[in-house]
Amino acid sequence: MSNNVQLEHNLVEQILCLEGSTTFFLETLANKKLQVHIVSQSEVCINNNMVIKRVVKLYFEQPELPIFYCQSYIEKDVLTNAEYNGLMSECIPIGKIFSDNESAGTISKKIISACKLFNSSISSELQIAGGRIYGKKFQFYINERYIGVIEEYFHEDTLLRL
Repeated sequence: MSNNVQLEHNLVEQILCLEGSTTFFLETLANKKLQVHIVSQSEVCINNNMVIKRVVKLYFEQPELPIFYCQSYIEKDVLTNAEYNGLMSECIPIGKIFSDNESAGTISKKIISACKLFNSSISSELQIAGGRIYGKKFQFYINERYIGVIEEYFHEDTLLRL
């Protein structure tokens, strides 16, 4: 296995096993600030709970070449006013919304599932041909406070955009 292929494989494994903030991990790795393009954001009712469904693309320099495509389902009733306002009005990664508020705490991920999957729609959003991508789904917590569920999607080639 060549060094580049081994590095990509190691990075994929690190991301799939990561229990802390993906945003902070990527920013540290690239030594740049991650940008957000909000694809959609709305309040929806799921199982009698009001949830903020947020779909974003994360990128460093070119929004048309994202590194990650993410779908979040954030429980509205557990948010402070500052967190809610930050989520609804600011174009920044979710982890930063929580770390920038006075309620900041330790970001953790629980019940993590990761897999390789085929999804031509998300692959297209990532500007990757073929449809094969990696997916990671987890419950998102600040300290021990449950915030919601986040799904992250990426491909080896999107990591080359770091």
